[in-house]
Amino acid sequence: MKAIFFDANGVIYYRQEQNRYLKDFLLKNNLALPSGDMLSVQTEKLHDAALKGQVPQEDYWNAILETCGVKDLSLLKKGRAAIKKDHGNIVLFPMVKVTLDSLKERGFLVGIVTDAGVSKLTKLAWFKKQGLDIVWDAYANSMDLKTRKPDLYMFEAALEEAGVTADETVFVGHDARELNGARRAGLRTIAFNYDPGVEADYFVDKFEDLLTLPFLRQVE
Repeated sequence: MKAIFFDANGVIYYRQEQNRYLKDFLLKNNLALPSGDMLSVQTEKLHDAALKGQVPQEDYWNAILETCGVKDLSLLKKGRAAIKKDHGNIVLFPMVKVTLDSLKERGFLVGIVTDAGVSKLTKLAWFKKQGLDIVWDAYANSMDLKTRKPDLYMFEAALEEAGVTADETVFVGHDARELNGARRAGLRTIAFNYDPGVEADYFVDKFEDLLTLPFLRQVE
């Protein structure tokens, strides 16, 4: 094994206070966030398009706000600012930095394969604010590649950038569809913070448990 690719949201980081700033904004304007199901129905297509870089992220945010009843242009601008603040309000899972540093010291290449409506620079700035400032050997971003996991191209792009083959690489994820996509691309899979019923080659309960897996003790 030579390389380890990670999903970002749900594996490297999570959002502890979902929609905190959006909820505050709506409350100040006597509005409320609809149920998750209703919001998904109204905005799902735009969300998918934004993650694929087909429409600006702001279009998706406007759809969220309009579903909440925000119509005024000045309020839409303030609402987008609140959503943007929520978007960057991330928390690293415990021991992420220590574990990634250890894997790099062992000689492994590390990469990110992420569905994101923000640029690589934006997400890396989020990481840096949380104290994670390593050099990623590959970074596959859905917005740039115009597709999303589990499309094999997401994984193939990361493999090409890192200069490794699928059988030399493992993917750490939490979502069943994405883990299945990695497996179809020929990568071994590790499930962390995983959804019920996922299938993977290996499972870890703590991020630092990656360091105990026999094939990650040294580069093969």
